[in-house]
Amino acid sequence: MNDTIIGIIGLGLMGESIADACVAAGYRVVLREERAERIEAFQAKHRATADRISIAEDARELSSCSIVIEAIVEELGAKLALLRELDRVAPDAVIASNSSTIMPSELAPSLQDPSRLLVLHFFNPANLVPLVEVVPGPQTDPAHTETVRRFAVAIGKTPVVLRREIEGFIANRIQAAALRECYSLVETGVASPQTVDTVVRLSLAPRWAACGPIATADLGGLDIFAALTARLFPRLDAGTETPRIIQEHVGRGELGGKTGAGIYQWPPERRDAVKRDIADLFAFATELAEAHGEAER
Repeated sequence: MNDTIIGIIGLGLMGESIADACVAAGYRVVLREERAERIEAFQAKHRATADRISIAEDARELSSCSIVIEAIVEELGAKLALLRELDRVAPDAVIASNSSTIMPSELAPSLQDPSRLLVLHFFNPANLVPLVEVVPGPQTDPAHTETVRRFAVAIGKTPVVLRREIEGFIANRIQAAALRECYSLVETGVASPQTVDTVVRLSLAPRWAACGPIATADLGGLDIFAALTARLFPRLDAGTETPRIIQEHVGRGELGGKTGAGIYQWPPERRDAVKRDIADLFAFATELAEAHGEAER
């Protein structure tokens, strides 16, 4: 069993799966969660490793942790309030926020010593997706960045360390850019959502899984992509508003898989089948990355 103690605040969708990975890797964890039912569910799932799990009734019980991972709601005000508390009760811990969009420099004012703060962005579902983004802020101590990178490796993840912070980091910026064009193609009547998804699944996605978008262009010929980008970049959607189709479904409470309906219908059997497919694809993508020596370990 690893003697390093990891603190995790928040046992929602992300926090729970991060805690799962830590326990599976042999770490001792101290969990802080306000909802008793979430704590009970986690303890029931980990009865065989209960000796590695402590529940913090008071935030001061996080003082023994080497790394504290914040995995609460994605609201800046809530995160700042929590970090101010952590600054008092865990003054020696490296603090890693699991934010998916908020930059370390936005969180840093909450700490007396911002050198010990960074973002460690896991992806949903955190127990399946191998990648984590390690995002140091302008004041983050490189030694702490390396500590968190090594921790990510130890729990079976493939960490990528950004050279500098940027809003949305890498994956969400790429995803947002692609989604903007995908929804534009639907809203302007070029294709149905099903057609757009089919095009990505059966053309771009397998290539990108094999070597990534930049390597795909490199392999295909930069002269070709020079011509393609020169012609298409000025014509791509440049909207700054949330796509209308998303707004309409959200307005009706149709949130996709979590409610059973969105742009698609998501009966439980279909949702579970897709999740199994995603797990298999992530496992295969990891094998490819390791085969090409791309994993940053």
